Amino acid sequence: MPHEFIKDLTNTEMIYPELQEVFSLFDKNIRLVAIEKVRVVPTYQLPYYEKLHQRGVRPYDRLPFDFMAWFLLIEKSKDTLK
Repeated sequence: MPHEFIKDLTNTEMIYPELQEVFSLFDKNIRLVAIEKVRVVPTYQLPYYEKLHQRGVRPYDRLPFDFMAWFLLIEKSKDTLK
């Protein structure tokens, strides 16, 4: 899977709300700006496969499940992406 797709999906779905909450206290927004070393495996190898299977995911479908993330902190007042 292309890294850019995963990065965009991660920002769109806001999978890191706890980080945003922490940095909000310091008047900052956080954005995922780059990812690397994306790990992709067949879903049957994931510990939560049964939940995925109940939603129609097949054992040999491949999903990303781990990556290194690089974040950017932005002053809320200067954040044009809000």
